[in-house]
Amino acid sequence: MQKKSKRKGCVLTALVALVVLALAMWLTNPSADDHRQAVAAQLAAAMPQNDLDSAAIVCWNFAPDSAATPQTRAQQCVNEGLQVKNFGLCSAGTLPVGDGEKRKNVSLGIFGHVFCINLNDSK
Repeated sequence: MQKKSKRKGCVLTALVALVVLALAMWLTNPSADDHRQAVAAQLAAAMPQNDLDSAAIVCWNFAPDSAATPQTRAQQCVNEGLQVKNFGLCSAGTLPVGDGEKRKNVSLGIFGHVFCINLNDSK
């Protein structure tokens, strides 16, 4: 009888821990604005070095050439091209690639942080 009782306690503890973890993920899921800021910062840092792949290059078609600074151009690009999908526990941001029909994952948001995928890591 005691073994069954211990097993129930372990299962209940694991379930409570999973619920608490899911709640923490949901409460700290980054917003679309958090994604925009993080991706724009990475694009702006890559611009002066001409270190951009097709995701960013297609994105520059959205941004007018008259934008003065890399930060301004990157922010315009992200504002017009970045799409953020919220999955409840995490979120992902994408930019257009190639002809603009396909999209590439460029950011992942989880536990209050937005992790940007280096634009040159995956094509």
